[in-house]
Amino acid sequence: MNVEKFLMRTHDDDEWIERWEKKIGFDQMIKYRNQLLEYVNSQKVGTEVSIKSIVQESRLELFIKTFCMLKLEHHIDANFSADFKRIKF
Repeated sequence: MNVEKFLMRTHDDDEWIERWEKKIGFDQMIKYRNQLLEYVNSQKVGTEVSIKSIVQESRLELFIKTFCMLKLEHHIDANFSADFKRIKF
């Protein structure tokens, strides 16, 4: 998984939203966002999760960019590990 590649483009790249909307549809994007927010909010402080264990490789970009968007919108206190393979809540 090349998480770094997706992270570097997250904040200045909005075209991913349109691309994913065409790929999976608007309703599925909203559903994915809501499910991810629910998952993130259910994590206890100190929990570490392997990204690979919760994300399909084909949806890695969608996950990373949606996660970063939610993190900013909802002030979520969670961070990627130094190797970008895990998230610590």
